[in-house]
Amino acid sequence: MDVRRTAVVKLAVSDEQRDALHRTAEQYLYCANRTADYCWSDTSFTKCKTNKRKVRDALYSELREKTDLQAQLVQAAIRRAVEAVKGVVERWKKGRRVSCPTFTAETMDYDTRSATFYRRKVSLATVEGRAEPSFIMNARWKPASLGAGGSRQPITQSTYVGRPTPHANPN
Repeated sequence: MDVRRTAVVKLAVSDEQRDALHRTAEQYLYCANRTADYCWSDTSFTKCKTNKRKVRDALYSELREKTDLQAQLVQAAIRRAVEAVKGVVERWKKGRRVSCPTFTAETMDYDTRSATFYRRKVSLATVEGRAEPSFIMNARWKPASLGAGGSRQPITQSTYVGRPTPHANPN
């Protein structure tokens, strides 16, 4: 069984990196919301699509054409949305009121192909190539503690959580 750990680290990002990450998150959210809409059925939970492979096969090409996201991020958005629909379907089966999942939080799931962790920085896939912000180190924090459980094992998955910043209309 895989153990998932979360290490919250601050990143020192330039204005260009921040803008690229925001644009990446916008496109990621588009993919997740498009997938949720595709999977959803208002009439019956049995008509909701919850098979990740079938949903990926149906939407992947369309989402790759409509966005500038790296392939792995498109697939991560599809997986996130299908899992959310599955969770809602389970609640629906129990008679609870439900609605189609909607994604608004500026978060993205990264894995080893879309994020690479180094001793003092991370390389993240964006719509404009790779962004390599440095970690903002706490005096008590040691870079070697990035692995699972404080070991030196590599990180295999991460989630980028962008903080909304006041800025002008992106268009």
